[in-house]
Amino acid sequence: IDDAALLAVIEDLFPLSTVVTPNLQEAERIADITIDSFDSIRTAAEKMLALGAANVLIKGGHFFEGAVENRMAIDHLYTAGGDHLTFEAPFIETDSTHGTGCVLAAAITANLAIGNDLTGSIATAKEFVTQAISTAGKLGRGHSPVNIPTNRPRP
Repeated sequence: IDDAALLAVIEDLFPLSTVVTPNLQEAERIADITIDSFDSIRTAAEKMLALGAANVLIKGGHFFEGAVENRMAIDHLYTAGGDHLTFEAPFIETDSTHGTGCVLAAAITANLAIGNDLTGSIATAKEFVTQAISTAGKLGRGHSPVNIPTNRPRP
């Protein structure tokens, strides 16, 4: 995304959004910082809140601080009210992760649309994406898409 498009997203869409869901690289670009610790994730979220986002969910599935055994994929929710919640799931070592961010955002949106609160919507969406990653098979070359299970209700 070029600089003009990024500025338009920040100025025009952030104030209208219930939650923005950048991954680590997107959060670095938006906040113009390097994310290398959990403290820097907080700093990036605070900058995005200052730019007009009501809530910021920074997807940190590939960021680990400390030991790598028993790794967890941790997403960080920061709210304009000052709350910080984390959503954790076991990290799944796979290259079947194409589409995870879009599926997560869509699942959050679907849950909000049926009247669930933000925290519950994120928790349900995180569980849904974790299942989609864990059941995905290899398809093609490179990063394969996540699996959207057909044997359970969608969020």
